[in-house]
Amino acid sequence: QVFQQFEEGRIRFPPTYKYDINSDNFDTSEKCRVPAYTDRILYKVQKKGTVCCVHYDSIRTIRSSDHRPVYGYYTVCLKPGCDNVALAAGAFHRDIYIA
Repeated sequence: QVFQQFEEGRIRFPPTYKYDINSDNFDTSEKCRVPAYTDRILYKVQKKGTVCCVHYDSIRTIRSSDHRPVYGYYTVCLKPGCDNVALAAGAFHRDIYIA
């Protein structure tokens, strides 16, 4: 329940942890960890529908770790202009350029 206000794209890929390094095999060590979805992209929106996950997947060909990286493509609704809501150390000016 820690991430209740967060959203996530639909998971349609195999668990991303724990693999044997340089292998497609799940953990074969003595610990024999259960495969899990430890690598995730979570996001939080102020207004529903302003972020849409277009594609969410893992990269199964990168085997140099016991994790598989995940990535996502998103459409995000932004309003041009300067927010008066402070983010981090100050307000950000968000010009949008479409080519």
